[in-house]
Amino acid sequence: MLPQIKHILFATDFSRNACEAAKHAAGLALATGASVHVLHVVEPLSEDARFALMAFIQDPKLRHQALENRTQAARAMVAQREEQFWATLDQEQKAVRERMGELEVVEGFPPHEILERANGGRYDMLVMGGHEHGISHSFMGDTAKRVLRRVTIPTLIVPRGHA
Repeated sequence: MLPQIKHILFATDFSRNACEAAKHAAGLALATGASVHVLHVVEPLSEDARFALMAFIQDPKLRHQALENRTQAARAMVAQREEQFWATLDQEQKAVRERMGELEVVEGFPPHEILERANGGRYDMLVMGGHEHGISHSFMGDTAKRVLRRVTIPTLIVPRGHA
């Protein structure tokens, strides 16, 4: 029996290539009837940033709220980028929007969070954007490289500039 794609994990970092990679995830969903789960990982604050936060915000409740605001800001960015993405599609292509399932914004180390979900048995395919670094570097960013070393499901890395 041939493999079937029913659930796609689309990991995005909101880079310039994110829209191109989203188009591939949406195209796969439209072609296969799969649903797409969108994941964005907010990197944790460095120890220096946490120390500065503690120094400038003395109230623990306000500090906690400041940290929580980071995730909420990322969610707002997702909503803004999502609307920009849908605006690039024609009416027929927008039919894929119903296949776009839940959106997840979490704080953590991006490769770890992506791999935890991708290798968790829920998804049939992973889609991510690559980063172009010039002639002497590969087209993939560090996150994509780390994910590819340990991912257990088929993975599509969309290079920048590929629409």
